[in-house]
Amino acid sequence: MRIALSRCYLTISLALASAGAPVLSAQQVPGSQGAGDEQDFQQTVARVSSVTGDASFQRGDDPAHWQPVGINVPMTIGDRIYSTAAGRVELEAPGLRAFVAPETELTILNLTEDVQQYSMAQGTATFRISHMDDEDVFEIDTPNPAITLEATGLYRVYVDA
Repeated sequence: MRIALSRCYLTISLALASAGAPVLSAQQVPGSQGAGDEQDFQQTVARVSSVTGDASFQRGDDPAHWQPVGINVPMTIGDRIYSTAAGRVELEAPGLRAFVAPETELTILNLTEDVQQYSMAQGTATFRISHMDDEDVFEIDTPNPAITLEATGLYRVYVDA
């Protein structure tokens, strides 16, 4: 199978290792990438830094399975957090802290070095941006508008259920 990524073509083959685990290998097609054409995808991870009361999370690759969230649980693209009526969760990501209030659902849509995008289906969350470079994008999507946070500061977003 060949996958086109910009000007770079990768040949991907799937093989089974002797232990039965899948192995994925990628090879660059000669002449397909010139100097300076590198496009690094720098995904980062958010971390649950505090949990009070009951809250649960769901991995993006397992949408039917909710489980209790604990401190230091890593969160990445597609993952969701839901805090119950007595729950609160604090997330840390590069340059940002998110304080998830009770009865709030927050999903991570994009979490890279330059772009952090979250979705709130309901509830209240406070976002504290402590550091922001010129190319950084912080966005909160709600059922109606999308909110772009353009400067360091403290922002509270409320979404009515």
